[in-house]
Amino acid sequence: MVDGYREMNIQRPVLNKGVTGPVAGRIYVVGGFGGRDRAIPYEWNNPEERPKGQPQPPSDDYLDSLEAFDVNWAERTPVRDEQMPGWQSMRPLNGRRSAACGVAHGGCLWLLGGFDGVVCSNMVHVYSPQSNKWEPRKPMLEKRSGAGACVGERHIYVCGGWDGTKPLKSVERYSTTLDKWELISEMHYERSRGLGCARFGGYVWTMGGMDKNGRALNTVERYDPRGNNSMGTWEIKMQMCDRRCSCAAAVLRDNMYVIGGFNGKDALSTVERYDSLNDRWCNVRELGMPGVPAKRAWLSACTFNGRIYVVGGHDNYEPQFESEEAKEKSNEISGRCLATVECFVPELNVWQQLAPMLVTRSSLCCAALDDGYSV
Repeated sequence: MVDGYREMNIQRPVLNKGVTGPVAGRIYVVGGFGGRDRAIPYEWNNPEERPKGQPQPPSDDYLDSLEAFDVNWAERTPVRDEQMPGWQSMRPLNGRRSAACGVAHGGCLWLLGGFDGVVCSNMVHVYSPQSNKWEPRKPMLEKRSGAGACVGERHIYVCGGWDGTKPLKSVERYSTTLDKWELISEMHYERSRGLGCARFGGYVWTMGGMDKNGRALNTVERYDPRGNNSMGTWEIKMQMCDRRCSCAAAVLRDNMYVIGGFNGKDALSTVERYDSLNDRWCNVRELGMPGVPAKRAWLSACTFNGRIYVVGGHDNYEPQFESEEAKEKSNEISGRCLATVECFVPELNVWQQLAPMLVTRSSLCCAALDDGYSV
């Protein structure tokens, strides 16, 4: 039998054998911008925010499709060379959405806000793997695309983003017990175009994003929900090594990571880890293979079973032209949407290349959910 992983020049996932219990699960990926290998979407409906002469991308470039990657598929199922290992199409979202937030909560995938090619959204939809259905939930108080989100105790937090006219520093949280959204204390900085957001050490953290002047940020803030009469307080923390928007954040064991993004000039392959003991950031193993970095902006990331999974994005690839005249006449935008997937294995300090998604996507959402059974 042909080994499909070797045939496709990718690697089988290295399972975390030290973890017991229900470790089998799936990585769910939804929405984003397909763009036929074009660059990131312009998630606000304002011609002044687009490069001169560049039209609004057609609405069908914004995706509604959902697919799932079976993390341990290779260990349970024989690989055949005619199969695409691991990925499976699921029920699509009822409506196209890019630059939304995605979190896992209560065994479901929550999709918050985003942009449909015309307007920014405050809509919330929840996907249940058990029923393979999407259900609407109470909408957010503000429209947001390119925001950051994470899950805390009894709350889902959504921070910053773009409302269609301006970047936001407002933050709202959803009470899973009261079924209610409320605005809480604002961040110190406006943050849009894909900030990093994570819950780490009992706090909500926001990192990077783009400010009101269109500059990528390296600033970091930490939210303590216990202060200011339950409204919480934000504290400035040590800044990152690199400026980055359109990035992803992930927490793995006792470490917090910020991955990829865009620094205002180029997509990034760099990864930073936060040293909580010394309150500082340090660069760690970058995306891609040793000596062959893989740039990704507008990517998405999640953690599962002791691994960080990074999916999609765009690479800011510079198209080649025969002459300067041809370049000036071309409408091609720098950057290719990606279907590639990587997995960080901390024991080996390497990024593994896994089976690509079925669809190229940037500005996508992903989340990891347990299947509730053991391998």
